[in-house]
Amino acid sequence: VMIAAMLGGLWPGIVATALSAVLLNYFVFSPVHPFHVGSVSQAASLVIFIAMGVAASVAAEWFHRVQRRVAILMRDQAQREAAERFQQLSEHQRALLSNLQDGFASCEMIYDPEGAPADCRFLDVNHAYERQTGLKADLLIGKTLLQVFPDVERSWIEKFGAAASSSLPVH
Repeated sequence: VMIAAMLGGLWPGIVATALSAVLLNYFVFSPVHPFHVGSVSQAASLVIFIAMGVAASVAAEWFHRVQRRVAILMRDQAQREAAERFQQLSEHQRALLSNLQDGFASCEMIYDPEGAPADCRFLDVNHAYERQTGLKADLLIGKTLLQVFPDVERSWIEKFGAAASSSLPVH
C-alpha cells in the first residue's frame, strides 16, 4: 500500500488498500477463503487497515502536490535569475559595443519564402555606426536595410545573411 501510494499518489494507494483488504480477508482471517468477516475483532482490524491505507494514500498525495509546487517555484526562481543575468549581460554588452571605435549594427535577418536572405531589420547600432553612416539610431532601429538604403547592392544582403547563418562578423 505504501509503495503504491508513494509512487502513484492518492488513487493508486486507495486501490492498493482495497485490494489488500480483500486479500487480507480472503487469505488471513478465519475461516480462510470465504469472503466474510468471522468476528467483530476481524471487522475492526479491516476497518483500521483500510483507514491506515487511506491515510497513507492521502499523505502521499499531499507529498506529491508539495513536491510539484516546490519544483514549480524552483523553476520560476531559476527563470527569474536567468532573466536577471541576461539583463546584466545585455547592459554590459551594450556598454562595450557603444564604446567601440568600429561601427556596429545588430540586425535581424529577413528571409524570402525559399530561405534566401531578402533584407535585414536594424535592432541596434552603436555611436561609431551613426558617425560612419551619418544616420541616427532612432532613424535606423526598427527599419529594414532596404527601407533606409533602397539602392543597396544585393551582395551586402547576401553577406549579412552569411554572417547571420555562421555567426561570424562581416567587414
